[in-house]
Amino acid sequence: MARKVLDRYFAGPGAFAVEALEAPTARDVVERLVRGAVELTTGPHTPHGCLSVNSVHACGRTPTRSARR
Repeated sequence: MARKVLDRYFAGPGAFAVEALEAPTARDVVERLVRGAVELTTGPHTPHGCLSVNSVHACGRTPTRSARR
């Protein structure tokens, strides 16, 4: 189930990460990843938080307060 969620996420809001990996140089990859992450987390029409980061927090030994909501 989690795999399907991540597949859908990276086909939608997280697509910048997949596209960044096709950049011609390592510097371009990193720049596109950073710019995409900033746009994703600060854009006017984006939900609060990041699915990937929140998922990592929920999978730790002690879930964070936001993961328990």
